[in-house]
Amino acid sequence: MKNEIFYGAIEGGGTKFVCALIDAQGNIRSKATIPTRAPDETLGRCSDFFEDALPVTGVYGGIGIGTFGPLDVDPASPTYGEVFATPKAGWEGTNILELVKASLKVPVAITTDVTSAAIGEAAFGAATDCRSVCYVTVGTGIGGATVIDKSPLLSGRGHPELGHMIVTRHASDHNFRSTCPFHNNCIEGLASGSAIKARWSKDGKALPEGHPAWDLEAYYLASLCVNITYALHPDVIVFGGGVILDNDHLVAKVRREYIAMVNGYLASTHAANISTYIRQATLAGDAGIIGAAHLTASV
Repeated sequence: MKNEIFYGAIEGGGTKFVCALIDAQGNIRSKATIPTRAPDETLGRCSDFFEDALPVTGVYGGIGIGTFGPLDVDPASPTYGEVFATPKAGWEGTNILELVKASLKVPVAITTDVTSAAIGEAAFGAATDCRSVCYVTVGTGIGGATVIDKSPLLSGRGHPELGHMIVTRHASDHNFRSTCPFHNNCIEGLASGSAIKARWSKDGKALPEGHPAWDLEAYYLASLCVNITYALHPDVIVFGGGVILDNDHLVAKVRREYIAMVNGYLASTHAANISTYIRQATLAGDAGIIGAAHLTASV
């Protein structure tokens, strides 16, 4: 009997690792959530999942990993796949790529979690009709990545840190102390889920649609979109993450703020098509896993 090919996918986060077994047709056949603890324990349980999940007649074509960083994403680097300085205790210096490869003896590819989600939305989600896609996740923090033809735009010395892009504060927003320990005016420190909670003493999902939080949030996210457009001009900007997915009204507000900010510049390109230029993600919690599986095409 001919062996059936399967692919493994790992989405690594600060609180949990999600592992999935995916068949050649792109269907998730099995999935498990593993708490993020020490590297050896966490990655050991990931390896156990992939060994147990594979059918007797199956073989792995590869495993793709999208994980938290900062991460060495340069394939030419001797530390490719290694986690750099991170607040996650015990993970600095861990080479996730090499540990998974050594344990499972299969080809492995790795990128950041947000890049993995960007690939997922480009390949199977909100941006399948586009070549260049900038994906922005708005959750506890804010991150972003750009892919072209489902491959990362940048994968050399470092990866993009869109969440730390500096923006101009809203005219009414002078007294709020940024939640970012490094920057007083970066988008993450002013508009992440953590910033929303710090401003209003509630999670975003507890705030009604008419709350003033959302006008302020739209202003900052639109500022980010303007900067993305002027720097990269992708075919589409896709928003994901808990803050976005829990508040369906927010993307429409971002579009309106964006149109006001560009003030007629590039109007012929985007004003008439703003609902397709700035979009909401469609894969929700599976974007990173699906994107990680797609990475296996490169190994």
